[in-house]
Amino acid sequence: MRPFYLSALLSMAATASLPGCLDTQACTTEYRFGVNVTLRNASSGAAVAGATVVIAEGPYRETLSAIGPPGSYAGAGEREGSYTLSVAAPGYVSPAARTVVVTGGECHVNGVSVTIDLTPL
Repeated sequence: MRPFYLSALLSMAATASLPGCLDTQACTTEYRFGVNVTLRNASSGAAVAGATVVIAEGPYRETLSAIGPPGSYAGAGEREGSYTLSVAAPGYVSPAARTVVVTGGECHVNGVSVTIDLTPL
């Protein structure tokens, strides 16, 4: 009997240090992006593809990936932080950089979705 109790105690001690392991919420292995950006033409509402969308925080810098439907970009996968978001798209006025804040949740980041309407040149 004693080896079972010792084994159970060691198992509980090992999992207690992992975030969310003893909580009632079941964490998934799903990979979630912290920053999700949708770019639209301010005049027509059409999606704007082919843009360069960059986030930066201190020395960290990432060019967001075009993911999903046209005009959709995502990055900062499972990474919280306060990012400066900048956009450049051919044929459009570059909007002022803005700050987006991604917070950490119990299991994943709390993703931020931003829609930016770009003014054609």
